[in-house]
Amino acid sequence: NAPIARAMGLTVIMIANLFLVHVNNAGRDFAFYSMLKLAKDKVMWAVTIGTLALIGVILYTPVADYLKLTPLSGLQMLTSLGLAAISVCWYELVKLAKKVIK
Repeated sequence: NAPIARAMGLTVIMIANLFLVHVNNAGRDFAFYSMLKLAKDKVMWAVTIGTLALIGVILYTPVADYLKLTPLSGLQMLTSLGLAAISVCWYELVKLAKKVIK
């Protein structure tokens, strides 16, 4: 179904960008430690909440019809979240390999 594929693709891209912020901010440390530091950062909370709100507006309002998207079910949203995590967090394995090699 094309509208579902477009909606999931857009969701994956938007959530993956949030994950990229954490991975890139962590530098040589793991993103988990960066998330703990950024959990106290009000700007990061605003960006995260804003992005999730924008996903909600895009998928669950009449904007979805204009963009030819369809609202995602819970399972589809979780699948998008998992794909976004996999598409970004592989770099954590690269960081681990670099630490092991050194």
